[in-house]
Amino acid sequence: FLTDIQSHIYQIMGELSHGPPVPKDHLAQWLTELEAREEALLEHTPIGNKFIIPGENQTEAWCQVARAAVRRLERNYSQYSVDHPEVKKFIPYVNRLSDYLFILGRSYTT
Repeated sequence: FLTDIQSHIYQIMGELSHGPPVPKDHLAQWLTELEAREEALLEHTPIGNKFIIPGENQTEAWCQVARAAVRRLERNYSQYSVDHPEVKKFIPYVNRLSDYLFILGRSYTT
């Protein structure tokens, strides 16, 4: 699934560099897939309602590094979308991706 995410990111980057646009139905499908994977992980990954310091092991730490990069990307897209509203359509996917990476990382601690 991570290679699918990588492909999605490349397609988004392509559109932002004036390549072919990502169809809205593709974005919707990607978002649905992410949410389904997130729900599946949550079934066996207790998150709880407390502050979590990530990095219990190397795999989780790398997931959290990736998540931090995605959160930075989300902030940059939000700022960039002020002058380029076409970017707004990617923000929900990027937001959900950061959530997925957090939960994925936590799944390596249980």
